[in-house]
Amino acid sequence: MDVCREAHESRPPTILSEELVALVRRRIGPVAAFRDVVIVDRLPKTRFGKILRKTLRQIVDGEAYKVPAAIEDATVLDPISALADRQQPTEPHHVLT
Repeated sequence: MDVCREAHESRPPTILSEELVALVRRRIGPVAAFRDVVIVDRLPKTRFGKILRKTLRQIVDGEAYKVPAAIEDATVLDPISALADRQQPTEPHHVLT
């Protein structure tokens, strides 16, 4: 599944969210239960370009996390943490990357 890096710039976030939910349901099926989409400018990555999925899961699930030593830019975590705090999940979320 590919999501364009600039997709959120050409389409309103609500439309992009609806399209992502529909895409996941079409490819995986309704059992995926994918409903919540948060659009961010950048994802936390290592200096080698790998996405820090564990850190994202911890942030979204409201768990304590350490900033990994290999992170490329630690300031990327601040807006993600702020968005996750506003979402206030009722159950653990799964991060799709």
